[in-house]
Amino acid sequence: MAILHPGLREFVGLLIGKKVAYLIVGGYAVGFHGHPRYKGGLAVWIRNTGENIYSEKYRRLIMNLRKKALIVLSMLSVFIFSWVNNSMAWLSTYQNADIILNAPGFNNAGYLNSTNDGLLFNHPMNISTDGTHLLLADTMNNRVLIWNTLPSGNVSPDIVLGQTDFTGNDSGSSLSQLNWPVGVTATNGKVVVADTWNHRILIWNTFPTKNGQSADLYFDNFPKDTSGVNRGFDGAWPWGIWTNGTKLVVSGTQIGKVLIWNTFPTTNNQSPDLILTGNGGQLSGGFNTPRTIGTDGKSYLVIGDHGANPTNMFWNTFPGTDTTYNFAINNPQNASEMMWGGKLTSNGKFVIVSSPGLSIWNNGVPTSSSQSASLFVGRFPTTWQAQYDENCTTDGYPLDDGDGTDIAVTTSGRVYVSLYNGNKVIGYNSIPTYKQQCPDFVIGSPNLATNTYYSNKYIQNPIPATNGTSLVAGSDFDNTISVWKTIPSSNSTPPDSTFTFSSSNVPPSSMAIAVLNNTWAAVNNSQGGEVHIWNSLPSANTDTVFTGGIGTVTFQGLSGIALDNKYLYIADNAAGKIYIWNVLPDKNASPVFTLSLKGVNRISSDGQYLAAIVYTQSNGTSVHNTVNIYQVSSLSSSLNPIAQLPATGASYDFALGPGNVLVSNGHLFIADINYGRVLVWQSTADAVTGKDPDVVLGQPDLKQGMKEAIGKNKLLQPLGLAFANDRLWVSEFKFQSRLLGFSSSTDSSDAASTISAIYAQDSTFFGSKSGDIQIGTYNGSNYYVQWFSNGTALLAWTDGYMYYYYNANWNSFGISWKGITKASSMIDSIYAQFSNFFGTKSGSVQIGTAGTGTYYMQWFMNGTGLLAWTDGYMYYYYNGYWFAMNIAWK
Repeated sequence: MAILHPGLREFVGLLIGKKVAYLIVGGYAVGFHGHPRYKGGLAVWIRNTGENIYSEKYRRLIMNLRKKALIVLSMLSVFIFSWVNNSMAWLSTYQNADIILNAPGFNNAGYLNSTNDGLLFNHPMNISTDGTHLLLADTMNNRVLIWNTLPSGNVSPDIVLGQTDFTGNDSGSSLSQLNWPVGVTATNGKVVVADTWNHRILIWNTFPTKNGQSADLYFDNFPKDTSGVNRGFDGAWPWGIWTNGTKLVVSGTQIGKVLIWNTFPTTNNQSPDLILTGNGGQLSGGFNTPRTIGTDGKSYLVIGDHGANPTNMFWNTFPGTDTTYNFAINNPQNASEMMWGGKLTSNGKFVIVSSPGLSIWNNGVPTSSSQSASLFVGRFPTTWQAQYDENCTTDGYPLDDGDGTDIAVTTSGRVYVSLYNGNKVIGYNSIPTYKQQCPDFVIGSPNLATNTYYSNKYIQNPIPATNGTSLVAGSDFDNTISVWKTIPSSNSTPPDSTFTFSSSNVPPSSMAIAVLNNTWAAVNNSQGGEVHIWNSLPSANTDTVFTGGIGTVTFQGLSGIALDNKYLYIADNAAGKIYIWNVLPDKNASPVFTLSLKGVNRISSDGQYLAAIVYTQSNGTSVHNTVNIYQVSSLSSSLNPIAQLPATGASYDFALGPGNVLVSNGHLFIADINYGRVLVWQSTADAVTGKDPDVVLGQPDLKQGMKEAIGKNKLLQPLGLAFANDRLWVSEFKFQSRLLGFSSSTDSSDAASTISAIYAQDSTFFGSKSGDIQIGTYNGSNYYVQWFSNGTALLAWTDGYMYYYYNANWNSFGISWKGITKASSMIDSIYAQFSNFFGTKSGSVQIGTAGTGTYYMQWFMNGTGLLAWTDGYMYYYYNGYWFAMNIAWK
């Protein structure tokens, strides 16, 4: 035994220690391979009895060894073990996340009171009524909800667009799917939706009557932005939408234009009749990011512009040419916030959302900026964290509105207001008449005061960190830190605790968290910049706090923090510096190094490499965004980076720049936020030498301009990164807030997403996707692809040779089924031996149990091949034996 690889000696020792009956058979190995094996392999017979090979101890032994070795397993008796150095599995391109936090589940919108009730929203945005129906864009659930009669409480919607039922919430781009829809309007039996992240408008010419009904028309050929500003997206990002059945008005947020059709479109991509620029066509001073639309199609038009100052632009008549606005009004309650919507009621009042309430002009739409509102309904919350104060008191009700709030008013005067951050719809049975008036009802929440986003313990804009034992997520939206004491192992696990990060009554920004073993550190910009350090798991009781500076350093605008076993690094974007202290400094310590780095943002270090996000901007246009990498062992105040990414000649670029960077355990991860992907190098050294990333998460490849979306293998605005124990955590920013775990110890792709990825790349090869077996031709030969009936795995074959799809490539088994015993006789032979294992033979998938596990077997419908699997691991049957593919489809 002295000649064996140490891993093989360990394996034999484990067999002995676990009391597994075995026999080493060298002659069998020679017979099987046709030659002696000198590469560290070992052939072992495992006694074929239930208490031996089906025991829990044996199964655990095999599964643990898979992380260290390549295993071929014969369930008849033969175990062939081959130790492989450095054979740890790694992440794979476009793989599925295997765990989701901060959400009800994968493709799951959740529910409020009962399953499939459609009443648990995720940041609802535009709302509309035609007097009979109510329509709500439930934006982050990628759906539009429709009530066929006007609700006055928690009544389930009748129809959902964008999904086939009220549970699903994955995004898509077919005419029956939606991707982050913002705008919705309905009139005269027509429904129009601004399908924002698909950069298109969808039209239903007749009112939808069933779930997931496909649109009749679409518009996705928006005019390009001519202002010279790089908006960062490849389309218009349509937001607000309005129609009266004749005219159609759409705001293009990313192109800075409002599009008008004077007659309702009847063909796909019909060009607008008028394009409004907000300034009569001048190159500056017009729209910036126009969002909401208020109009009756004749006597007025008001456009709420989120990025412009003034923020709400009024035309005193509906424009017929590209004329500049007549006047502008800022939000009279909060000049830093725009007003949302704007409806002229049947009794001549003008109502608009003006955070944190409603402004009402009793004498109709204002015609000049000097006309003040007659009434404000609402109140300011007692804290900037509005979600912690949503009670209706004697002072009124504070609208927790946010970026997507909207208003709808019926002809009878009933008012509906969608609350983007409040995650509900509130309603008044009639136009309010006094400031303190409370809403009469609520939809999407058990009561006015409850924000279901927080009652379900969800985190806005989570930024994760992990030491491999615990998981922590900070939020720069509401200044909190949430803690999982142990790493969650199941979907939707809520944090064990959540606490307010700082006592400052000022909204934070640029929160970042770093961890080394059990020392945690976090920064944000409250009170001139704060650094908190905990000697154990973070809690409200911080061990060390630096406010405003450390030693000779005065903070100006903190943007990042990193921690390794030698240094504490703090990035100050406003100062253009990375300050570096010996770990851990006291309040009087001066930095040992200071790197000057204009535009520095988030940073990360693993003790070998320091990586920094660098933003350089000019006139609002991003011109040079990089990731700088430094050698920690060579640190000095004059140190230059050893690499800047993207490297010259790289196959990738960044959109508006990467959002985050992480170096961990020799790996490099970059969250390329505006391309909806995470770029991964298994070795940071490869990135330093200019190699392209070897893995892309969130997208099928490195091609630019791919659509962002959500799904198991899709990402929308990924920002947060954390890595430990072979699992990468990725969080999404602002527009979704999911927290996803990607395991690198197994391949977590499932058949459905793998099939989609294959067909996206090879549709000409495999032909139309339909049924279980697809047949295509290539160079005159027929090729086949099949996935299993229960959606577990995927296999393809040609000319009798078997292939499997793994890690974005087709791999051959090296086995031909031509001239070998036909599948039917193999099946009969297997059932003769294992009828007690697989159960009764019927159908294409056989299910049986052994020990504590469930096992499956399937053969192909045309009788060509045979495959079996168990516990997510794949096996094929050949020459009388079962052999493992060493691939997990879990």
